Amino acid sequence: MGLGCGAKLAKIYAILVLLILIAQLAGIALIAAFKSQVEGTFKTNLEQEFQKEYKQNQTEFRALFKKFECCGINGPQDVLNVTATLPKECCPESAQTCTSVNANGGCYTKLESYINRYAAAFIGVGVGILIFQDLHCTT
Repeated sequence: MGLGCGAKLAKIYAILVLLILIAQLAGIALIAAFKSQVEGTFKTNLEQEFQKEYKQNQTEFRALFKKFECCGINGPQDVLNVTATLPKECCPESAQTCTSVNANGGCYTKLESYINRYAAAFIGVGVGILIFQDLHCTT
């Protein structure tokens, strides 16, 4: 006797789920393999957007400077390339005046360490989803 229609559909479903799992694993491997290129592209895009958007969106950038205790993308010179003075958010709260001498470092390194701090959690969630998909397929 041949397979019934339901069994054939189940087999097709299992194959599709397996292909999706392989594609997800390949995506994770590609991200890991090209991490430095992704980081370089991210930094370049961040620098370009800062140059274009800082004047129009100073409130948002100042909030970023305050939250991460940073200034500019690579440092205070990024801000000074766009405006004549540094905002107070670029310096520690204890500073009387904000200059490039007492300004905080660049935001890129702060953002990078923030992302790296939570990268394990993101990877864990992704692996959990993969496992759930695999268990769902086998039950």
